[in-house]
Amino acid sequence: MEPDLMDIGSNLGDTIKYKNIHEELISKLKAKQDNITELLTRAD
Repeated sequence: MEPDLMDIGSNLGDTIKYKNIHEELISKLKAKQDNITELLTRAD
């Protein structure tokens, strides 16, 4: 995984970039949440 999960960056620019990457990932995961919940419900 890039950047590493625990990497906070060596300067402010890196930190802001990693924060933006994190926010994009969270947004993508939230968009899939209903599908994931449905699949898990069917698996039960």
